[in-house]
Amino acid sequence: MTYILAGTNILAGDNKVRSLMMDVRADIEPTKPNYGTSLVACLNPIMQSAGRPEWTMARLQGVMGHAFHFEMKEKAGTVYHDAPDWSFALHHMDELGTFNTINANHNDKESDRQALRREARDAVVVGLNRGMAALVWSPLSPEMKAGPGPHPVCWGLIVGYNEDDETYTVRHPWVKDQYTVRYDLIGHEDGDDWLNVRVLQEPNDTASAALHIEALQNAVKFARGVQYSNENFRRPNGKQVTPYGFAAFETWVEAFESGVELGSSPNRQEHNANMLKFKRQAAADYLRELVAIFPKAAEPLKAGAAHYDREQKKVHLLSQLFSKVGERESMTKEERANAAKLITEALEAERAAIEQIEGALAMLEERPLPVAARSMKENKLVKEMQFLETLVVLPVGDIYETIEWYEQSLGFETHYIHGSGRRGEEKNYANYAIMKLDNIVVRFILDEGNGDIYRWPRSGTGYLYIRVRDVDDLYAKVNLRNIPITQELQEENWSARGFNLEDPSGNVVHIETTIK
Repeated sequence: MTYILAGTNILAGDNKVRSLMMDVRADIEPTKPNYGTSLVACLNPIMQSAGRPEWTMARLQGVMGHAFHFEMKEKAGTVYHDAPDWSFALHHMDELGTFNTINANHNDKESDRQALRREARDAVVVGLNRGMAALVWSPLSPEMKAGPGPHPVCWGLIVGYNEDDETYTVRHPWVKDQYTVRYDLIGHEDGDDWLNVRVLQEPNDTASAALHIEALQNAVKFARGVQYSNENFRRPNGKQVTPYGFAAFETWVEAFESGVELGSSPNRQEHNANMLKFKRQAAADYLRELVAIFPKAAEPLKAGAAHYDREQKKVHLLSQLFSKVGERESMTKEERANAAKLITEALEAERAAIEQIEGALAMLEERPLPVAARSMKENKLVKEMQFLETLVVLPVGDIYETIEWYEQSLGFETHYIHGSGRRGEEKNYANYAIMKLDNIVVRFILDEGNGDIYRWPRSGTGYLYIRVRDVDDLYAKVNLRNIPITQELQEENWSARGFNLEDPSGNVVHIETTIK
């Protein structure tokens, strides 16, 4: 590999190995495998060389968002999955330590770009002279960009310099061999003319527990599609520009189930699967690392990691499926169906992992407890309790009428009826029922309502919340069947579109789809 650097007759690459080795001042390499994130692959060795071994690849990806991030375009178009590298993750750099940062882009019309590059060079040289590599964005020349790939775009490491040649020695996650590039070309070939060089001055002593709680909160925000609010990610109507989180999985499934031509080749779909696998491997590893930091939340953290392990297995099978398709531009109907099935199963595991993270957060977020709860907290019996699940039970005025409505209006199936009846009435009059629809289970109990000690006058006070894949389609079907609608389909004041029905007892049935 040989490059001629702009403005000079100096050769960089294999022909200059001996000279390059003399220029290296910080002998570190980007971490391999890089898991598709140039930022973390470069930050990991920087933090290790600064004496902070706790900043593993998994922990960096967890705190900076990579572990919980996933995007998908409509029709499964091309996605690189590196958005955190140049956006969200950079907001967490201060959590690692103090950096000397030289930063400017095309919006900085008044900045003297060459003066800034000289300032960056001075900061880099000071850092290298004490053995600290510099983080650098887009360290490539025009000749390198025009040459054969892979190209050293995104983040790289400056590990050496040569004052005579006015060049940096760079090691990059995407490029096999180290190379040199001139001082004045850093950021030159970036589409936004982004000059960004960062030199760690002093690492922080420790990461606070609050930082990891925030990382778990961000995991939930990513999953539910509420992490980003600016115009790059969310349109004025609330819909996502590029669906991420649960919506990304749903968009991916829809692309395969719709039968339309995919927006990118099966090779790109394999890349999507591999990136998701990398990210969720980091998520599982990060949750397991947090067990030592948050022992009181060990159980949900371990359970969440296990669900991410299960997700990885499904995504690995998905990657193999795409690999077998090979260079074909299209997939068979059976292959598409299998892909949709595996993505759906991965989404189920993703949802289960997020539920466990939410459970961990409930344990970790400090909230004042009522006096009674505080007194019970130390009770030995309470400590020994093991809670397994939550059951949804709605009080109703008539079990049979309720069963008929849920069967005919929404397609629920009756799985159990208990027939002890209202007190004082015939024995087989139903007072309890269990109904199911897909993964939804709802229980109904008869409102005794006779004015005696058994009175429970609460029918009609329940609220059943059901999330569906396509609320518009279901709304149309409900209208066709002339089922009374108590709230018309609308965009809610959260990221959803929904409408309301009312069962015979007056319980509200809210049905919605998350807005992508």
